[in-house]
Amino acid sequence: SCEALDSIDMSGAPRVVLHQAGRHFLRFITSTFGQQIFRICVAESDRFPELGQKFYNSGPAVMRAEMAAYFEQAEGRGELRITDHIMAADQFSELCKADVWPRLIFGMTKTVSPAEVDRVVDNAVETFMARYGV
Repeated sequence: SCEALDSIDMSGAPRVVLHQAGRHFLRFITSTFGQQIFRICVAESDRFPELGQKFYNSGPAVMRAEMAAYFEQAEGRGELRITDHIMAADQFSELCKADVWPRLIFGMTKTVSPAEVDRVVDNAVETFMARYGV
């Protein structure tokens, strides 16, 4: 999922970068592969605690650090006003999981449509910018 971030112009305007990063993130975690990885990590966390740690370090931690670094740069350019860049990165990823993630992990739905991804990410970006936009 993190190779996806390489295709994003991290010098871009916040709305553009957030839309792209949010879509990459939500498409990955709601993909069949993303779901399988999540379920394996949760199911095996007692027997293999290092499994979840390895996955976290290879994906979520990388995205978190990249987004925090982007927020710092955007703040330097006067585009965002954020005091805790890591917290903001965590908040954005949580906003991108609204509605669809709980329905997937509790088995209420099997798939997430591109329209649903767009709806959730568009709202996540608006909410984020309402809090941190300049």
